[in-house]
Amino acid sequence: MTRCNMTCNVFSIVVYSGHRQLSRKQRGIMAEITAEQKNAMKEAIVAIYEAVHDLGGIPNGHLYAHLMGRLTLDQYNQIIDYMVRNKLLKNENNYLTALPV
Repeated sequence: MTRCNMTCNVFSIVVYSGHRQLSRKQRGIMAEITAEQKNAMKEAIVAIYEAVHDLGGIPNGHLYAHLMGRLTLDQYNQIIDYMVRNKLLKNENNYLTALPV
């Protein structure tokens, strides 16, 4: 799969899968998030997926160490948890691997 196709597939999963799993209250909170914040979150998810995929896997802590100045630990954990729940990443023994999309 080419990088463009992979990115487009990940982007589609991020855009279309998230709202199905949210409660009504969570959807209300999502409505308060600005479009700029949503785009930043999508870009972070795609960038993390591509990095893990290109590396063939990476220890979870090492990836966070590279992102420390850009994301808080809470933001990072929320993104990784989201990606694992939506089967974009596999987190086994704190080692992240990208799953095919």
